[in-house]
Amino acid sequence: MIFGGSGRSGEGSIPSVATIGLRRPIRRLPRSGEPLSFQVTVHVEGAPLTWVSDAVLSARAERELLDGAEELLRFSAGRVSASDVQRTTRRVGRQIGELLLGRGVREALDDLAPSAVMLDVDETVLNLPWELAGALERELALEVPLGRLVSSRVRPRPRRNPVGEDRVVRLLAVGDPTGDLPAAGAEVDAIAALSGPIGPATLEVTVLRGAAATRGHFDDLVRDGRFDVVHFAGHGRFDLRRPGESAIVFADGPSLRADDVASIPWSQPPYVVFNSACESARSGGNRRLVSRSGSSSGLAAAFLAAGVQGYLGYSFVADDVSAAAVADAFYSGLCRLQNVGMAVLEARRSARSRFDQVGDLAAFGLTYVGDAGGAHRADLATAV
Repeated sequence: MIFGGSGRSGEGSIPSVATIGLRRPIRRLPRSGEPLSFQVTVHVEGAPLTWVSDAVLSARAERELLDGAEELLRFSAGRVSASDVQRTTRRVGRQIGELLLGRGVREALDDLAPSAVMLDVDETVLNLPWELAGALERELALEVPLGRLVSSRVRPRPRRNPVGEDRVVRLLAVGDPTGDLPAAGAEVDAIAALSGPIGPATLEVTVLRGAAATRGHFDDLVRDGRFDVVHFAGHGRFDLRRPGESAIVFADGPSLRADDVASIPWSQPPYVVFNSACESARSGGNRRLVSRSGSSSGLAAAFLAAGVQGYLGYSFVADDVSAAAVADAFYSGLCRLQNVGMAVLEARRSARSRFDQVGDLAAFGLTYVGDAGGAHRADLATAV
């Protein structure tokens, strides 16, 4: 089952999934300049014990992290030298690693040797680049499948049920709506070329490209909820001051804002949304996933709140050529391994060499919010 498989190879092995929790014990939003206190936990699925520790991120350290992430964002947009990117990446990776992977956590992971790691992060710090933990030293995101969970006060919505699904995986690929990103058009063409048998299932790709990729046409296609995966390759923007205004752009001008996602007229959301657009995984800091007024902290937050089980996007500006290569690696891996977490790992590893060559940040900027270990219990249910 493509949305339930687990283990290192996706064949027959029961996963050892470790969850690292980073949660704020205080219910209220943090005040400006206030140190952030966290409870750090490590739990292996099925184990009776959860290891607990405490961590504090000072206001100065938080500012340094945010400044470092902003510097990397400027690097990703400005094409500076790889050596400059490496220096900042190593510094930010070390800071993230010290908070998330302190000595006790790293020792626990070494002892447990998990097949996948989940980062359960508090919604108020979803904006930090957690995938950089240990970057250029011990790169967690390149060792094992790594995904995020979000501790939020948003009530979970009903999910798609893999039990009773047919053996057709239906994918909607939206490419280059504005007509000025040829690599994005090639990106969806490469996805469409994967159509056909994939193990026990069949991949069926519907392409919405160029001038045909209007918001109205998109709404019409997703209305009946038949798509398991939705892929978007085009322009995106993130609004730091008003994250709910962050959007992806369609051919006819109307954008899909984060705050519009809740009104998409699908009868059920897809399993996975891959938003292959610039800054599509960024979130506002010190914010709820969705505020009491209904405003989202970004596109990732909006799709998760809408019931999507897995969301992929970029924390930085995505070069259209490297984004196309990452998408190709992801979907090729997904078809071969039938496991989302393993496919994300392959995509990150495939992009790693470009970091050394030209400072491309796709390997560390690719963010996956969802189950990187595979829902083994769902697999058992579908096998009965």
